[in-house]
Amino acid sequence: MQDSSKPSAETVPDDFSLTRRTALALLGAGGVASMAGAGSASGTGADGGDETKGEHGSDGSPARRWNQDVDAQGHALSDLGSLEVEHVYTSARDANVIVWRDEEGVYHADSREETLHSGEDYVETIQAAVDGLSEGRTSKETVLVAASGTIGPVDELTQIVLPSYTVLDVAGTIYVEDEGESLVTPIRAFGEERIEIPRLTIEGNPRFGVWIQNSDSIKLDNVDIRFENLDALEPYEDAPGDWPPVAFDPESSKEEILANRGYVGANNEGIRIDGRAREEPCSDVQIGSVYVEGAGHHCVELYDAERVQIEQVIGVDMDSSSVILNETENATVNGVVGENPESPT
Repeated sequence: MQDSSKPSAETVPDDFSLTRRTALALLGAGGVASMAGAGSASGTGADGGDETKGEHGSDGSPARRWNQDVDAQGHALSDLGSLEVEHVYTSARDANVIVWRDEEGVYHADSREETLHSGEDYVETIQAAVDGLSEGRTSKETVLVAASGTIGPVDELTQIVLPSYTVLDVAGTIYVEDEGESLVTPIRAFGEERIEIPRLTIEGNPRFGVWIQNSDSIKLDNVDIRFENLDALEPYEDAPGDWPPVAFDPESSKEEILANRGYVGANNEGIRIDGRAREEPCSDVQIGSVYVEGAGHHCVELYDAERVQIEQVIGVDMDSSSVILNETENATVNGVVGENPESPT
């Protein structure tokens, strides 16, 4: 289903791996670097020697430490052509925690001070990174995911839950390979505020790509979700019991709602943002560029929302709408493209 001619967010290669030394250098300093491209800063003396080697440079001055930040200061800047400055998202140095994968395939979540988690489970590592941000913070902190990973098959609800004041920048691709019941929602939040996702790429068969409920001041951009292998999932069944289902019941606790897989009439929706489990709508939602292909339901759905800005949504081969605004007020939409809507993928 992948089509290189379609728009997509800038991501790192699937086989991208780091050493711990490199990961910590990216977090701490390390000159000119970004996850969307990597130039290098190196000092050269008159004889072309590298000042980063040995105790002194060729001119007798102290050599820079391997993790020392520099601001040129007489050092030559090399390979700057590889920096894609128009596609720099979160600089690794701006992240509070970085998630990376080593050459053995083990994932690590590292802050500047410590290793928060190491293991082979992609979701657990990202969740540990998010949970490792400052408790009770009142300003945004950032997790940079500099690795791709696969979720599934699973036999229980699997999701990365975001709290308030969190920026999650996913430079890798999240692959979902679920079977049977549809139980994977890569990104979820409930009852939060000031959540930002500047970049996200998902491929596979999630129940929802992103599902955010009862939350305010949400910002999404550069989202690319490509559904495939939907036949591996069981057909959708509506919520058991009386209306409202748990996920939309204001009497339900936060824990009960986050433990509920969600029933919205069909599986495999791209982005859903709603305020259906409280009296007031979710508010102040900004959505930049979104591309969704092969969705089993809507590409982007807002329900009970207000003060919404949508820049551009492109939907291809979806079973419902590119964008649907249910009970939504004060919304502006710049551009929507729907190719072959309401058609089986």
